[in-house]
Amino acid sequence: MPSGQVVPMEPTVILAQYPFTSQDDVWFPLILGFYILCEELQDVIVGGWKDYFLHAGWLNLFDWMTVFMLFMLWVFGAIYQGVIPELNIPWQMRTDTFWTLALVQSYWQTLLGLACFCMVTKGLKYTKNVPIMCGIGNTFSHAMVPVGVLLLVIFFLLFGFAIVFQIKFSTTQMNSFNSLGTSLFSVFRGLMGEIDTDGIFGASPIFGALLFCLYVTVVLFVAFTILIALICESFSAVMHQCPEKGVVVSFIAWYQGIKHQTDDGSPTKERQDEDLGVELQLREAHNPVYGDATELQDVSNEREVLWRQEMQIELREQGLQLKAMARQLHQLQEFMCRQSDGGRNAFPPVG
Repeated sequence: MPSGQVVPMEPTVILAQYPFTSQDDVWFPLILGFYILCEELQDVIVGGWKDYFLHAGWLNLFDWMTVFMLFMLWVFGAIYQGVIPELNIPWQMRTDTFWTLALVQSYWQTLLGLACFCMVTKGLKYTKNVPIMCGIGNTFSHAMVPVGVLLLVIFFLLFGFAIVFQIKFSTTQMNSFNSLGTSLFSVFRGLMGEIDTDGIFGASPIFGALLFCLYVTVVLFVAFTILIALICESFSAVMHQCPEKGVVVSFIAWYQGIKHQTDDGSPTKERQDEDLGVELQLREAHNPVYGDATELQDVSNEREVLWRQEMQIELREQGLQLKAMARQLHQLQEFMCRQSDGGRNAFPPVG
């Protein structure tokens, strides 16, 4: 204004066109949610709850998240229908009505985005029949628990460093550590190098430098190196698992067979060289195994001979003991007979 007074502008509310115009419209997300729910319940009933929750993989979690998001999408869609103002009713055209409508629309858009993300991730279930992608999915399934625990540890480390940064630099001119939430987001951005290092060094040249170096060393170098090691270990553990038989595997096998055949149906030279190389590798692998088996057989034979010798010695000793006991028994009986009849019925000596 000419007087110098500043008049703030009215806040702007942006509303998108709602895809459903009536509550009687068919809610395709809700139908899709019921379909996925029935699919998951069928897997639980047919395969059993133990196989479903423990051995089926981590993608079942995304299936249940998809069902939840689709149902919540229907709930907020109904709320949206309830807060849409009627143009012919004057009191519903107030400004606060549109603010409420914008808030519900924001929640609905968030749920729609998460539901679409879960639906796309659900498609990874069908990669079990693809040889290369099967290894990636099995790696995620194998590493889900250890990686989840490590990510929880990393979160606590980030939370601890965020507290330290927020307490130390909240009274400086840096806006990155004004609150705990802002500080936590700033230390997470620091993993990509987007942190105000100049402001940290300017506010506290010694403590700030030491804190930043400790933060980078512990979180970025140590923790994420352990994360990469866990993923590599999981990939090594599942890399030999074969994909499930299906259309893709059969097509790849058929294509490989056609690729390595000539026009008359005989194998190509490359195929023959590959088969020869595989045969040589099998022979090389068989020779050490055969040698180890021969050594084990020799050791087993030696142990059997020693066992027989020990058994013969033991039996001989037991025979001598039995003879000694029989001689003593004979002498005892002879002595008792002599005492009874004066020695007329003495037993013959034992040889």
